[in-house]
Amino acid sequence: MKSNVRTFAIVLLTSWIGMFSGGAFCKAGDSKDGAMTQVADEKVSVSAESRNRPRIGLALQGGGAKGFAHIGVLRWLEENRIPADMIAGTSMGGLIGGFYALGMSPVEMEEFVGTLDWKELIGGQVPFNLLSIRRKEDRLAYPNRLDLGLRDGIQLPSGLNSGHGIGLILDRVTLPYYDLRSFDALPIPFRCVAVDLVTGKQKVFSEGSLRDALRATMSIPAVFSPVHQDEQIYIDGGILNNLPVGLAKEYGTDSVIAVSLNAGPFDPKKSNSLFGVVDRSIDAVIEDNVGRSLEMADLVVPVDIRGYSTLDFEYTSEIILRGYESAAAMSEALKKYALPEKEWEQYLDRRKALRRTELPVPQFVEVIGVRPDLASLVRKDLDPLVGKTLVLDELVQRLNLIWGQGRYAHISYSLVDRRGQAGLQIHPVEMDHSPPTLNIGMNVDGSDIGMIRFGLSARLTFFDLWGTRSEWRLGAGFGTQNSASTEFYRPITKNSDWFIAPRAFAENSTLDIYESQNRLADYRINRIGFGIQGGYQFNQTSDVRLGQDLVWYEADLRTGTPQIEEYDHRVGVTSLQFRYLGQDDAIIPRKGIRIEAKGEWFLSQPYQSSGFPRAEMKLSFFQPVSRPGSLFFQGSGGTAFGREDLGLLSFSLGGILRLGSFGRNELIGNQYYLGTAGYLHEIASLPPLAGGEIYAATWYQIGRVYGNSELPRYPMDISGGLFIKTLLGPVLLGGSFGSGGHRRLYAGIGTIF
Repeated sequence: MKSNVRTFAIVLLTSWIGMFSGGAFCKAGDSKDGAMTQVADEKVSVSAESRNRPRIGLALQGGGAKGFAHIGVLRWLEENRIPADMIAGTSMGGLIGGFYALGMSPVEMEEFVGTLDWKELIGGQVPFNLLSIRRKEDRLAYPNRLDLGLRDGIQLPSGLNSGHGIGLILDRVTLPYYDLRSFDALPIPFRCVAVDLVTGKQKVFSEGSLRDALRATMSIPAVFSPVHQDEQIYIDGGILNNLPVGLAKEYGTDSVIAVSLNAGPFDPKKSNSLFGVVDRSIDAVIEDNVGRSLEMADLVVPVDIRGYSTLDFEYTSEIILRGYESAAAMSEALKKYALPEKEWEQYLDRRKALRRTELPVPQFVEVIGVRPDLASLVRKDLDPLVGKTLVLDELVQRLNLIWGQGRYAHISYSLVDRRGQAGLQIHPVEMDHSPPTLNIGMNVDGSDIGMIRFGLSARLTFFDLWGTRSEWRLGAGFGTQNSASTEFYRPITKNSDWFIAPRAFAENSTLDIYESQNRLADYRINRIGFGIQGGYQFNQTSDVRLGQDLVWYEADLRTGTPQIEEYDHRVGVTSLQFRYLGQDDAIIPRKGIRIEAKGEWFLSQPYQSSGFPRAEMKLSFFQPVSRPGSLFFQGSGGTAFGREDLGLLSFSLGGILRLGSFGRNELIGNQYYLGTAGYLHEIASLPPLAGGEIYAATWYQIGRVYGNSELPRYPMDISGGLFIKTLLGPVLLGGSFGSGGHRRLYAGIGTIF
C-alpha cells in the first residue's frame, strides 16, 4: 500500500509539469532508443525540389489544449507555401505534428478536433449509455468517481483516464498505416518523445506503432494511464523534452522552426495555494530548460496563449486563431523559407502520393492479450464485420459496448496481415488494479437540517468465480442504515442473455414519520431475507426479472408516539420488475428516458387474511433545449389496489425531490402519484479531474396520497437549488416552498434523480 501511495505521489507531482507548464525540459540523457533510426531500405528518397533548397524541420511544443495553436501556425505556413521536411513534437505538439505528418491538412485537423467531445475524452469515464446494465446499476448506486481495485491490495487506477476514448481516435487516424515500419515513410518524416518510467530516460519514437507513439507522448501522468510496451512504461514526454528542437536537428535538417507556447508572466497570486507553489516551483525549472532548447532553433514562432489553460479544450477555435495570428506576425522572417509556386506543388504532390487512405476488407478477427474465453466473447461481437467493407463508426460502437462491460481499461484496434490476408486485430487491456472492484459511496440526507441522516456504503464485485461473465457481489452499509447483502449473478451459458441471481440481505434502518413539519415518530426497521431472481437482458439498456423472496420484517418504536404497530412478521414476496435505463448520465441526466416498474405479490402480511398485490412505477424524461439547458419531467405512482393498513409497505411522499417542503414520510397512504416538471441550466463546471458541471435548477411538483383523509388533497411545492457533480458524488443545495405554509431548506450528497 505504501509503495502504491508513493508511486501515485511521484506521478501526481510530475503531472504538473506536463499539464500546467508552457515550457519544457531539454533532453536529459539520451538512450540508444533516442537515436534516429537509420534503416537504408526504409529511407524515403529525397525529392529533387528538396535537394535544391534548405531542408526545414518543425519542433512543436506540448501544452494540452494550448497546443491547438499549432494547427493555426501550420495553416498559415501552408497558405504561404512554407514546407516541413520533418516534424518533431511532444505531448499535444506530438499529436498535432503526427496528424500533419501522416497527411492531414490543417483545415482537416481543425474540423476534426472541433467535432470531438473533449470534456468526455478528458473526463475519462465510460459514458452512461455505453455501460452494460450491470455497470449501470453500479453507477446509479455509487454515483462518484472513486474507482478502486483489490487486485494487489487497495489500489487506485494508474490514471484518472484510461485513455480509451483518445486511443480510439488515434486508432482511426493511424489505421491506414498499420504496416508502417519507419516514421520516415510517412508523408512527412516524424518523431515524438515520451518518458520511459523504467529507465527514467526519454524515448524517441521513430518506428513501430504510430498509434502507440502518439498515445505515449500525450500520457499526462496521473491523468492518462501510461502506455505499456513489453517491459517499458511510457508517459508524457513533456517531463523531459517538451520542445524537441534537438531531434529536428539530429534528423539532418538545415533550419529548424520552433513553435513555442507563451503563457505570459507568472501571476504571484497563484502561489498562495499549495498547488500554486508546486506549479511555480516546477515551472521555474522548466523555463530555464526551455530557454536552452529555444537557443538551438533557427527561428522561433512564439504563440501568445495568455488567458487559456491546459484544459481549455472548449476554446479550440480561439486557440487555433491565436496560432495563426502569431505566425502572421512573424511573416517577414518566415517567408524566406517559402517555395515558388511550382516547387510547392511538387512538394504537395509528393506528400499526397505517400498518404494512405484505403483500408482492406478484414477477413478475420484476431483478439490478443486476454484469456481464450474472453477472446472468444470479443470475437463473437465483432465477427459480423468480417468480409465486409470496414465501417469504422460501427466498429467503434461495438468496441465501446465491450468497454462498457467494465472489465477492460481500454481497447485498441488495428489491421494485421496473416498469410496474405488482412484482418482486424483487437487488443483489450484488462484493468491493472481490478477485479475485484470496490465501489464506495457516501449519502447525506439533509431534508431535515435538525436530523441529518448520514451513511457510507461499499460493494465488492468478483468476476468469473463460477463461469465466464458470472459476478459475485458483497455489499455493506454503515450509518443511518446498516446493511449487508450478497448476490451471485450467472448467465445460463457464457453467451446467454438469460440469467439467474440468488441473493440474501439484511438491513437495519431508520424510518421517520412527520406531520405538519413536526417529527411524530422514529422507528427502527429490521429486514432480513433471501431469495432468487431469474431474468433476461434485452441489451445494455433494459432487462426484466422474476423473483421469489422470503423476508422477515421487524418494526420497533425508538422515539415519539406510535404511528404504526410494532411487529415481527415473515412475508413471502413474488416480484416482477422491468427497467429501461436510457438516460445519458447516472448523476444529472441531460437527455433520455428512464423507466422502472415493479409488481409484487405478498403472500402474508400483518392485518391481512390473504395475499395482496402492490405495484409502483417511476418514469423520468430529460430533453435538452439549449447547450446549457434541459427540461425534465418525472412521474411516479404506486398502488396496493385498495388494500389498507399496509404498515411498512405503505407508500410515502416528503423529503428531497419527493415534495421537499414536506418532512420525510409526512404523507403516507396506500396509493399515490407524483408529477414533476423542471429546468436545469449549467452555470459553471469544475475541472474535469475534480468533478463535473454545476447546475442551477428549478422544479414544480404536485402529488396526492390516498388512504388518509387528514392529508392535504393535492400537496404541491416549488423548489430551486444547485446540483454539483463532484468526485465524491452529486451535491444538492436547495429549498422548497409548498402548500399549507410548508417550507424547508435542505442539503444532500448522493443520488439525486
